[in-house]
Amino acid sequence: MAERIRTMRQFAIPQFTLGMPAQQLRETVDRWNADPSAYLSYEKRSLPKAQINGPWLEFPSFIDSRDTARFYCAFEPKWRSGSTIGSIVIPHWNATSKKYISGTAWIRRFFIPTNTLVYVPEYHDGRLYAGGPQYHVLGPNIYNTIRRVQQDVLNIQFAAAWLRDAGCTEIGLWAYSIGSLRACLAALFAPNFFDFFIWHFACDNFAEAVMDGIATADIASAIKDNISRDDLEYYWSIISPGHYSDYLHLLPKATRVVQGRYDPVLSPPNVQRMTEKFRKYAPHVEVYTGEFGHATLGSFANAARVLSGNIRFYYTHTGLRFI
Repeated sequence: MAERIRTMRQFAIPQFTLGMPAQQLRETVDRWNADPSAYLSYEKRSLPKAQINGPWLEFPSFIDSRDTARFYCAFEPKWRSGSTIGSIVIPHWNATSKKYISGTAWIRRFFIPTNTLVYVPEYHDGRLYAGGPQYHVLGPNIYNTIRRVQQDVLNIQFAAAWLRDAGCTEIGLWAYSIGSLRACLAALFAPNFFDFFIWHFACDNFAEAVMDGIATADIASAIKDNISRDDLEYYWSIISPGHYSDYLHLLPKATRVVQGRYDPVLSPPNVQRMTEKFRKYAPHVEVYTGEFGHATLGSFANAARVLSGNIRFYYTHTGLRFI
């Protein structure tokens, strides 16, 4: 019985909190808007010491050193030729790391034989949520959600620098859903680091995706009666891709965005607005819109179609050669 109570508490959604006093949070957002690069570029910060631990690249996270940035390493096979390429894979929320690691290994072995890092961060409070929704990453703690995005952005940029120092001449991002949000901000504020970007599911407004999307209904329920929608959108605007319209032209010249026409996780209007922003502010971005959503992308036909397009894009826009 005691174990059952602990389990129920463990998976219960946390209570709403701003994470800091309202005035302090508003001032933080104001400062962020005045100079986003001060918050979203790692280059002016003290750099952590990275080490290889078995198959993992690890270093203390930026922002909160109690967290560990971990990237599963799958290095390119010795038999392939062409450019030395590194890819960083950033999973979606609530992702199972084993599936990403095994899926990446399969794609790398048969289709895209490059150096690949899979981002699997270890948060100091993550054990509280093991086996359940990752509310410590995305939840009703408004500032903590911002801070975890910022931290992941800086960690991803530093991993890209590590790949460059390790000899990679081309570096790219391969990301999904909320992982794409992190990858987008990493690319925008380290524009010289990344040569290509394959982005699955992009939305304009992060707060709208959380409050109106079906995957985060429990989080929305915990938030909605405690803060106005306008205030929430103001606070979370700084982690919304559409907020950075004037920066979208800095996305890698080789950027492919895969959108779902029927996406109840992000909401179709939210997705459509972001697609329009790509066309207006970053016309170099290739946008593919499929007849699917977050979940139905996983069907064999949809997955095969998207993967084949991604592989073709990869070979067209990098120096990769299979043999």
